[in-house]
Amino acid sequence: MPDRRVGKAEVLYRELSDSGLKVLYDDCQAWAGIKFNNADSVGIPLQNVVGKRGLAQGNVELKLRRSRECHMLNADNICGELEPHLQAEQAWLDDLLALPMPD
Repeated sequence: MPDRRVGKAEVLYRELSDSGLKVLYDDCQAWAGIKFNNADSVGIPLQNVVGKRGLAQGNVELKLRRSRECHMLNADNICGELEPHLQAEQAWLDDLLALPMPD
């Protein structure tokens, strides 16, 4: 990942961590596909992808594991733009936990 993307990824990591979120920053030197597979295999529900094309437009891609949707978020307002997606994931988990457990 070129320096501009690394720098932005580090800024986003700090910003999201400082907001109270638990953030996993994958800085390994692997191809993007390997990183995506690794994140999926351990169940990471939301992935922020700092890509060349998106960053050129000031955006970061958000990948949602459960629905497989992708959204472009404004990188300068990542916490605000991420909030509705986090709330939707939390609501889904709350609904799941409210289901009756089998005996």
